[in-house]
Amino acid sequence: MKLILIVRIFFSIQLCAQKTAQDYYNIGTDSKNNDDAIINFNKAIQIDSSFYKAYYSRGIAFFQKHDWIKALKDFSKTIELNSLYAEAYYFRGMIKNMLESNFPATAGDSDIIKAKSLGMKVPELILKNDTLK
Repeated sequence: MKLILIVRIFFSIQLCAQKTAQDYYNIGTDSKNNDDAIINFNKAIQIDSSFYKAYYSRGIAFFQKHDWIKALKDFSKTIELNSLYAEAYYFRGMIKNMLESNFPATAGDSDIIKAKSLGMKVPELILKNDTLK
């Protein structure tokens, strides 16, 4: 009987000690190191694959590491999960403009214009095509 009680208490403690997606996200946003942040955002996403802020924040970490393709994928996933997330459009547009050999010349401008239409303040000189300003 005592053994069963001890086992139940152990598993209760284990369940209480498990971190949530939000916990890992918070740890990631507090990280001073992009690699550590990415590890924690990965854990948050593993727990909750619809946690768009974790994708966005991981995208920012990849962006800061100049890992453009991974950042682009995360910003696209953010937009898929939350089509009103202006900052994700902005950064995705910036990457598309930087990687213009892989995209039409002003492909990023449409994302940047979308970010602007969602209320984000965007410097006009960011846009590549003068007719879109």
